[in-house]
This record gives sequence, structure tokens and C-alpha cells, in this order.
Amino acid sequence: MFLWLYGNISEVLRYISTLTAWNELNYLLRKALISVFALAKGAGLDAAALNKSKRQLLDGQPRWISTGTLRKILEIINTKFSDFAIMIENNSKE
Repeated sequence: MFLWLYGNISEVLRYISTLTAWNELNYLLRKALISVFALAKGAGLDAAALNKSKRQLLDGQPRWISTGTLRKILEIINTKFSDFAIMIENNSKE
């Protein structure tokens, strides 16, 4: 689906993996009934730090969430990293 945008498989897989990670994080937030704004504040981040507009670099490339931020987020929503990683892997195969 994204191959025509990037032209090579490694870039497509990188984008899908990043997209899947953000989608799984969004799913967990909905499940925990917490907004992205409240989560960012709870993690000690700028309120807009997790907005969709911040999820890509200026050149349009997807931006991975930092491991430190991810750790804080998962702690706030009471989710183990291993469970989050399994969710990503399971949904990356679909």
C-alpha cells in the first residue's frame, strides 16, 4: 500500500511498524479512558508532545516515540512493555 510512496520495502516496513506502534498506543489510551493531552501532562511532557502532528519529522518521515517517553506512558496506563511489544508484533503481521 505504501510502496508507491517510498519506493523500497525497508522504508515501507519502517513506516508500517511506526504506524502500528502509534496505533497500539492510541488503542491503549482509549482502553484506559485517558486523552493524549492528559497522558502527556502525566508523563511530564509538553501537553502537545504526543499530538498526531508531532508523530512525524519535518521531512514527513515517521517519528518513533522515545524509549523514555514510552516507559512513562506505559507506566501511567499500567501496561508492561512486553505486552505492548506483543501487541505491535501481532498487528504488524496483519
